[in-house]
Amino acid sequence: MKFLFVLVFALSISGLSAQSKVTNTVETLPLSEPIPGMGRLGGVAVDQLGIIYVADFRDKVWKITPTGERTLFADELYGASGNAIDEKGNLLQSNFIGNSLVRIDRSGKSELVTDQNLNGPVGVATDAEGNIFVCNCSGNTIAKITKDGTSSIFSTSDLFNCPNGITLGPKNELYVTNFQNDIIVKVDSQGKATNFATVPGAQGIAHIVYSKENFYVTKIKTNTVHRVTPNGESFLLGGSFTARGNKDGEALAATFAQPNGIAKDPFGELYVNTLDGEWIVNGPGQPGHIEIRKIDIKTITEIFDATLEAEGLEAAVESYWAYRKDPSHQHEDTGVETGTYGWQLMVQRKIKESIRVFSLLSETYPDRWRPYYYLGQVHAIIGQNDQAVAYYKTALEKDPGNASVQTNLDALLKQ
Repeated sequence: MKFLFVLVFALSISGLSAQSKVTNTVETLPLSEPIPGMGRLGGVAVDQLGIIYVADFRDKVWKITPTGERTLFADELYGASGNAIDEKGNLLQSNFIGNSLVRIDRSGKSELVTDQNLNGPVGVATDAEGNIFVCNCSGNTIAKITKDGTSSIFSTSDLFNCPNGITLGPKNELYVTNFQNDIIVKVDSQGKATNFATVPGAQGIAHIVYSKENFYVTKIKTNTVHRVTPNGESFLLGGSFTARGNKDGEALAATFAQPNGIAKDPFGELYVNTLDGEWIVNGPGQPGHIEIRKIDIKTITEIFDATLEAEGLEAAVESYWAYRKDPSHQHEDTGVETGTYGWQLMVQRKIKESIRVFSLLSETYPDRWRPYYYLGQVHAIIGQNDQAVAYYKTALEKDPGNASVQTNLDALLKQ
């Protein structure tokens, strides 16, 4: 688990004191050289090494290392739009004007995957079996390319209105955004399309990615980025419907200039490409550059840990409940993450803090046995056997016959 935290300090409304606040943040990546944009934006993909690939909707793809070094990765494309990384780390790049999909290996060598059944291709996604799915914006269909290169139309629906972005969801369904309206379409394993969510703000949706139990979408025409929960609720993550720019800082106060591609890195943080000026997206050759914006999405334990360090345990507990009560997070199952974090605190010999975290876990999920089992283990480790026995018994009430709990309980009772 990554624990990289940015503390954002803001004065309270009264102006009498300063209070630390840990929240989602946006920063513009410093690059070794600018990325020529000419008023156009393609897709963004990030590989498992954290290397970012940015298409320019013309003929180029640019490669950006985690340290910000910018180099030309591929050239002589034909409307380089959406892209994705395959299972071998190659870039799958769609060509909107050329109606084709190419595979670019890590050295920058390109080969044709297919030019069949593609009609204005944009978004690209792959599944665990190596199948490739491509949004046909001009054809209002989703194409499927199997591992052997066979191309076919996978999904056709009246719900598609220039399907543009695509990602795999938590159960390997496809989620597709429409560039010409505000609907996200869910596509099942048989190609059946259903209406999943509407993202407010009008003007259409660009791209989509699934990360940290949520979907994240860009709205290029409204200069905003949104979080969409698995049950279809939409929340503004960053940007402004009334202001366009590249202001960094707290996500809800940040601005974007026509955000388009969006991708996640190995840690689940988000990368978005935008323009650096008041240029018209995909317009006829305006000057300007492409910016890469990183959105640092804070999880519940990252917020807790940073608040614990800055303000102490009680403030950290308050931050925990604030996160859990936030409507945009109420659907999240944070049990595994919180349990792992509690043991990290224990390894650091922060016993009081570890016990408090496991207690929070038991309050959040009172019907689960693991929080009480963890509490029993911690109390047994520090020699508080009576408390450990009580927690083990509670764990058994939640999960009768659990062998792990029973073994630990029997060992204590024999002492």
